[in-house]
Amino acid sequence: MDARPAQLLRRGLRALWLTVSSGGAALWRQLRETRRIARDASVWSDADVLLVPGHRLRGGEVGRRFAHRVDRTWRLCRKQPRDLVLLSGYAGETGSPTEAQAALGYLTDLGLSPSQRIVLDNHAATTRQNLEAARERLAMLPSDGRVRRLAVISNRYHLARIGAIAQRLDMDVELVAAERRWRASPRACLALLLESAAIMTLDSVEPGDTNAQLQPITPNP
Repeated sequence: MDARPAQLLRRGLRALWLTVSSGGAALWRQLRETRRIARDASVWSDADVLLVPGHRLRGGEVGRRFAHRVDRTWRLCRKQPRDLVLLSGYAGETGSPTEAQAALGYLTDLGLSPSQRIVLDNHAATTRQNLEAARERLAMLPSDGRVRRLAVISNRYHLARIGAIAQRLDMDVELVAAERRWRASPRACLALLLESAAIMTLDSVEPGDTNAQLQPITPNP
């Protein structure tokens, strides 16, 4: 068995054990917190740097959930230019565009200003790697006496796990919701459940190399 599926299986079993051993209380507490963050998250930030984590592509194209993230990014940049927008995500299949490249194409089609600085991280395959690459990029920005703030834009169900991982990395991030409001559909509630189980096992080491290589690219209109 490959390392990644094997590790995901071990983490799933660990989450199950924690749930059963606590009589379901551990999962219930985490699920309530994950839902609270999903429900209450803001759709606005005036942070200097925006990070858009990747999402699995659909036939090489940006799917609905990923589109929500990129649409929100476009709206934020349209209201206020940013020092940097970091698009993150690897290529899930050989020969396919990376998630970061697909997001760039989507933003360009939306009419993002060509003056907005964009950086692609084409190697990050996990949420933790998304954040670590963003931290490295922040450290590389020229120092002008300002402390630049980082906002992470993602789907509401995903925000609690981003915050939990950022806390473990000692990163101060703002969580920005991609969707306008929380909608408790069956699919969204299932996503909350899976995210809550994942948060319960975050102390397990994630697979993959965290040394993402970043390539600056400026989109053309």
